[in-house]
Amino acid sequence: MLLLGLNEPVFAGKEPVWEVGVGVSGVTINDYIGSSERNYYIFPIPYLVYNGDYLELDRNGAHGKLFKSEKWRIEFSGNLGPPVKSRDEGVRQGMPDLDPIFEVGPSLYYSLSETWERQYVWSLRFPVRAVFSTDFKSIEQQGWVFAPYLNFHANNIGPGDGWSFGSSFGPVFGNNRFNDYYYRVDPQFASANRSAYDAKGGYNGVRFAMSLSKRFSKVWTGFYLRYDYIGDAINEDSPLVEQRYAFLLGGGISWIFARSDDWVHVDN
Repeated sequence: MLLLGLNEPVFAGKEPVWEVGVGVSGVTINDYIGSSERNYYIFPIPYLVYNGDYLELDRNGAHGKLFKSEKWRIEFSGNLGPPVKSRDEGVRQGMPDLDPIFEVGPSLYYSLSETWERQYVWSLRFPVRAVFSTDFKSIEQQGWVFAPYLNFHANNIGPGDGWSFGSSFGPVFGNNRFNDYYYRVDPQFASANRSAYDAKGGYNGVRFAMSLSKRFSKVWTGFYLRYDYIGDAINEDSPLVEQRYAFLLGGGISWIFARSDDWVHVDN
């Protein structure tokens, strides 16, 4: 249900001011959290990195640096979610397809370590994002999500050094409109096997994520795992929930063919 890269820790250390490359990425993901249907995506990706004073472009997208101190940071960022197709069989049979979504909003970070520049950093992160769906002709607002989490990041570790490891854990909350998007069943789509259901806003379960990446001279590679559990979630009893877990597994590799001569320090 949620995003292809939510809670993914980023590589930290010394990086060029800008880099340009191209790569390929693959991911397998449930249609939405609670769905037993799964899709596989393989797609080319541009590799664009820019480490500016107020704007960063990296493997997770664009990040606006709104504020930073020794302990606190505020950034503006976003993420993406896949479309959901209603098949001829299954719990969504006869219901409308769901458009892909994107999320944008501010994130407040607080470092539990002395500074952001340490090799091992613990932090608390509080992203609040508005959710929008799009059919690429129009955009519709689909509510809000709040996903606070505890994050751990280790930089420049492993055999030969240069490996970056991250993990995160925390709850996910969605308001009524967001949860309606995935779990509501309007009366006209009710059937003998699928009762009408009005989703509620609130607790959407817990999420655990891990990432591992390695930066070589002209190659970047990374792997990502995310697991969601919705036992005791507010909409666990929706007829569109088939199972209480979902997982995302992805990876990618990029070839970097141009970069700046100047290097800067990149925070966790």
